[in-house]
Amino acid sequence: MIVLSKKVQSDLVTKVKKENPSYGEQEVLFQAQKQYEDLLVSQVNSLEIEIL
Repeated sequence: MIVLSKKVQSDLVTKVKKENPSYGEQEVLFQAQKQYEDLLVSQVNSLEIEIL
């Protein structure tokens, strides 16, 4: 699970750099982290959780 998480984060950093070549490293990391959190929240919200 951790390996997949790191891969997704790495892919998002690459995507942000490609879409925003003028961004500095800190801005790239911030935007990538923001996108990762949005993706994570979206995935968690899509789960159907039933408490028994």
